[in-house]
Amino acid sequence: MDSPSSLRLSIVYVSWNTTEELRKSLEALIATGIPEDTEVLVVDNASTDGTPEEVRAIFPRVRLIVNTENRGFAAAFNQGWRAATGRFCLLLNPDTSITPATISIMLGFMESCSTFGACAPVLVGETGETTDNARPFPPLTLRLDKQVRSRPHGEPLNVPTGPWGRVTRAHWLMGACVLLRREALEATGGFDEGYFLYAEDIDWCYRAFCADWEVALLEDRRAVHLGGRSAAQVEWGLSMQRLYDGYFRFLTRAHGGIAARANFLWWLFKCGGTVVLLAPFSLFSPSLQTGYTHNMARFRFCLTHLGAPFLLCRFGRNHAPPG
Repeated sequence: MDSPSSLRLSIVYVSWNTTEELRKSLEALIATGIPEDTEVLVVDNASTDGTPEEVRAIFPRVRLIVNTENRGFAAAFNQGWRAATGRFCLLLNPDTSITPATISIMLGFMESCSTFGACAPVLVGETGETTDNARPFPPLTLRLDKQVRSRPHGEPLNVPTGPWGRVTRAHWLMGACVLLRREALEATGGFDEGYFLYAEDIDWCYRAFCADWEVALLEDRRAVHLGGRSAAQVEWGLSMQRLYDGYFRFLTRAHGGIAARANFLWWLFKCGGTVVLLAPFSLFSPSLQTGYTHNMARFRFCLTHLGAPFLLCRFGRNHAPPG
């Protein structure tokens, strides 16, 4: 974990009040042996649960960056990879565990396939259930972008045979566990810091996709992801506001204001109508409650963003509530 001028790999964690999960993830890495040409960085977003103090005490060789405010996920990750020196950067959530053997296979794949900007293993939960961490771009992107249609999500890719096994194309990879090529990060400028949390991974993968970098899912490799440990500390309504804010920021950046506004108005009228229809029946049918709550959250988002965010297409961190 020494830091020569150029390492093979930098592992970057972004933490916010996840002391226990981060400790377990780091312990799992260290217990099975981190290669010498690897550094580990933790970027802490002003945690109040003692995360920085614990990292200093238990993992003194981990590089620690401590922010005095919660800068959001995208900005913190940018701090991490820009401070790092590795030719590849593994973005790892504190609630994710991966073995050095799997990391080594991922690195071997990336070194054998120079056109790939990112790859990821399949994520599974504690009991082995699969997490959908590789997904197609949003429906509007699938309809508007001919290049996306010609390079379909989930398509088997022709790559050299190796220990990585089956490889399929992903449109975008969840940012919980993804190995990124520094060259691709530098070419795209890293993550867009206008995203606080959610959709920054969609945005980056789309920009990489448009710049002809491939993004791959290694179907036969696994990592464990508990999921949502930081988000669980935030009120559900705020999480939904940030999620939708990120979605419309992506639409604006990828397809322009007209497409974003049209989709916004579609949400407004469709979700509003659905809420009106479901409201009386959801009182007596628990099975309808989920649909009602989901549509109500979207409708409330549209109502509260009908001003400058809609008119000027200013979506993102500056228009989501603080927290």
